[in-house]
Amino acid sequence: HLVKNELAKPLDAREIAAGADSPAAAAEIYLTSLLAINIDNDQERAYLDDLARELRLAPELVSELLHQAKA
Repeated sequence: HLVKNELAKPLDAREIAAGADSPAAAAEIYLTSLLAINIDNDQERAYLDDLARELRLAPELVSELLHQAKA
């Protein structure tokens, strides 16, 4: 039940971003989130926007990562 409960909790962008210890790690975390999420609602888009902000990713890099994820 513990794992199921953890998976059901809303994602916390700040908590996830705290794991980034370098700019490369930040980009990898964001790209992994992009690949794991189908952006099909406002909540998912808001999470990704929050995550990019918490990771301090440049808008140009976010655009590039979005392009990579779609490829």
